[in-house]
Amino acid sequence: MIIDKNNDCYLDLTFRFSRVYRYAWAFVAIFVFLIIIYGNSFDCAWHLDDFPNIIENQNVHLHSLSWDNIKKSFYGLRYDQQKINRPLSYLSFALNYYLNGSSVFGYHLVNFTIHYLAAIFLFLLLYNTLQLPRWQIRFKHTDFAIALFSTLFWAVHPIQVAAVTYIVQRMASMAGMFYVMGMYFYLKGRTSAETQKRIGFFVLSFGCTACAIASKENAFMLPISILLYEALLLQGFSGRKIKPLFKIFLFALFCVLAVILIFSNRLSILGSYANRPFTIYERLLTEPRVIVFYISLLFYPVNSRLMLLHDFEISRTLFSPWSTLPCLLIIFLMIAGAFRLRRHTPIVCFSILFFLLNHLIEGSIVPLELIFEHRNYIPSMFFFVPPAIIWVKIHKYFARQKSIQTMMSFTVIFVLAAQAHTTYVQNQYFKNDLTLWMDNTAKAPNLHRPRHNLGKALLIAGHDQAGLREMQKALAARTGGTIDQKYLTHYNLGIYYLYHNNYDNSLSHLLKSLDLQPNNYKAYQALATVMLYRNALNQAEKYIARALQLNPYAPEAYNTLGLIRLKQGDTDSALKSGEKALSLNPSNGQPYFLIGEVHRFENNFILAEFYYKKYLEQYPEQIQANLALIELYDLMHNSSSLKKSIFYFMRMAGDKNIAELLVTYREKYNYLDDSRIRRIIRAIVKSAPRQADALNRLLKTKKEPGFP
Repeated sequence: MIIDKNNDCYLDLTFRFSRVYRYAWAFVAIFVFLIIIYGNSFDCAWHLDDFPNIIENQNVHLHSLSWDNIKKSFYGLRYDQQKINRPLSYLSFALNYYLNGSSVFGYHLVNFTIHYLAAIFLFLLLYNTLQLPRWQIRFKHTDFAIALFSTLFWAVHPIQVAAVTYIVQRMASMAGMFYVMGMYFYLKGRTSAETQKRIGFFVLSFGCTACAIASKENAFMLPISILLYEALLLQGFSGRKIKPLFKIFLFALFCVLAVILIFSNRLSILGSYANRPFTIYERLLTEPRVIVFYISLLFYPVNSRLMLLHDFEISRTLFSPWSTLPCLLIIFLMIAGAFRLRRHTPIVCFSILFFLLNHLIEGSIVPLELIFEHRNYIPSMFFFVPPAIIWVKIHKYFARQKSIQTMMSFTVIFVLAAQAHTTYVQNQYFKNDLTLWMDNTAKAPNLHRPRHNLGKALLIAGHDQAGLREMQKALAARTGGTIDQKYLTHYNLGIYYLYHNNYDNSLSHLLKSLDLQPNNYKAYQALATVMLYRNALNQAEKYIARALQLNPYAPEAYNTLGLIRLKQGDTDSALKSGEKALSLNPSNGQPYFLIGEVHRFENNFILAEFYYKKYLEQYPEQIQANLALIELYDLMHNSSSLKKSIFYFMRMAGDKNIAELLVTYREKYNYLDDSRIRRIIRAIVKSAPRQADALNRLLKTKKEPGFP
C-alpha cells in the first residue's frame, strides 16, 4: 500500500499496475487469507442438520448420473417427490456424494470454493461500483482499498464459519455466491456500451438470480436489492426517475413477500406457530433484538459470543425484556438515518438498507427459529463498506501525521488478524461433535439442544455415564426451537437402551417420544424392533405398519418388516421387503443380512454365504453375520473357512464374555430353531479351549438367561 504525503494520502494499492494486475493481486490476497484460516476446516465432521439433509437423505445419494437419479435430488427431503425444494443446493450435495460418498473433505472443498468465489465477486461488485463516473471523484485513488478491505473483513469474519464450515449451510453460502454474482452482472449490463454485451450480462444476471433462489428462498430479495442498487448507486436518489423506481421497489417487495407466503413449504404461516415456543407477535418483537445482536457480533466477534445454537430470550412485551423497545427504536433510527444519508452518502444508505432488507424474510413473520449466525451471510456483504470508507477518510485527514497513520494501519491489520484467528479457532470447534457441543453447552448451558447433542456425542464415543447425565440435563433444560423438541432425547435414549438390551427402559422412552411427536416414524420402527426381539410379532407388525404409513420411503422400516416376516416364516415377503429396502437405498447394507437369512432359511447355502459376506464388507464389527457364517461353514464342512470365521469372531469378541454374546445373538438375530446356536457353540468349543467350560455349560444348562 502506497501512503504518500505529497498526494494527500491517496490509497492507491495498485498505483503501478494495470487493472488486470489489480484484480490478480486482490484475488491472490483473498485466497491466501481464506486458505490460511479455513485450511483447518477440511476434516471437520458432520453435525446436526448434516445428517437428515445429506447422510440419511436418499434423494441425494447419487449412484449414477442418470436423469432419474439426478432429478431425485431436486426434491430435497421430500421422499414423495411432489414438490421441488432448494434443487440447486441438494443437487450439489448429490454430486458431492457421487464423487466423495460420505467423506467430508470433498464437501468442505466445495464449500470453501463457493465462499472464495462469493468473496471475489463481492470485490468485483464493490470495486466496479466505486469506479462508476458519479463516484470517481469522491473515491479516486481509494476505490481499490475500500473494495479490498470491505471484502476481506466480510470474508474472514468468524460469523461466516456457520455458513462455510457447517456443511449443510452451503445452502446459505451458495445462495450468497449467486446473489452477489447476479448483482455484479446487472452492474456490468447497465454500464456496457455494446448492446450484445449488455444483453449477455443481463441474461447472466437473470440466470444467477434463478440459481440463488434455487439454492435458498431468502434470495427472493435479490430483485429488490437490485432495484435499491439502481435507485441509490446508479441513478442517485434524485430526478424524475426515482419516484417510479420507488413505486416499483414497493410493488416488487410486496410481490416477493406474497410469493413466499403463498408458496411456503409449510401448510400455513400461522398454523406453523403451534409448535413454536413463541407466537407471531412475540417473534416480531424479538427479531429487532436479534438484528441488533447480529450487528454487535459483526463488530465484536469474540469466541465467547459465537456458537451454533444461541439461547435467546423471547420478547413477551415491549418492556420484557427491557431491551425490546430500545432495539426496536435502534432499527427505526437505522432506517431513518439511512434515508437521511441518501443524498450525501448513498453508498452508506444502501449498505444499511441492504443489511436490514436481506434479514426481512428470516427475521419477520416466517415461523423459523429465532436466531442463526449463517443468516448473516448475504446481509453482511455490504456491512463493512461504511467502516472502510470512514477508515480511509480518517487516514486521509491525518495525511501529515505519520504516527497516527501508522497506528491506524496497525489497528486495521490487528483487527483483520484477530478476526482471522477467531475464525480459525471456531473451525477447531467444528472438528467433531464432542468439541462442538462441549463449547456450545458451556456458552448456552440452559438450552436443550446443545445438551442433547453433547449427550448423544458422549454416548456414541462410549462415555455412557457422562452421556446419560447430559441426556437427563437435556430433559430438564429449556426448549428453544420447537415445543416438542425433547421427543428426540427420549427417542435417542430409547435407541441407547435398545442397543444395550434393556427393553423395558427402551420401550418407556420410545413411548414418551411418541407422546411428544406422534408422527416420528423412526420411533415406531424402533418399537417394532423391541417387539421383534421380545418375540411379540403381532405388536411388532402393528408398529412397523404405522412407521411405513408415516414414511413409505424408509428403507430401514422395510428391513425391519422383512425381519418380522422372516420370524413369522414368510420367506417370500421377507425377501421382497429386503429387496425393497435395497432399492430405496443401495448404499445401506443392512438388508444384506436379512436376504442372507432368507437364503439360509431355504438352505441355499451359496447365496446365503454371498449375502453374509456382503453385509460384513460394510459392517465388519457386527458379529451376527460372522456367527451365521460359522454355522454355515460347519454345515458345508468347509473347515478352512470355518477356522477363519471362528478366529475372526474371537478377535472381535476380545475381552467380552462369549457366552453372553451368543445369548444376545440367539435373542436378536437367530431366525431358525435352537439347533443353530448349538451348532455354532460346538464349532467354537473345538477352537476355543479356554472358553470350552463356559460354552459347554451354556449348551447343557437351561439356567442361562434367555437360553433354552
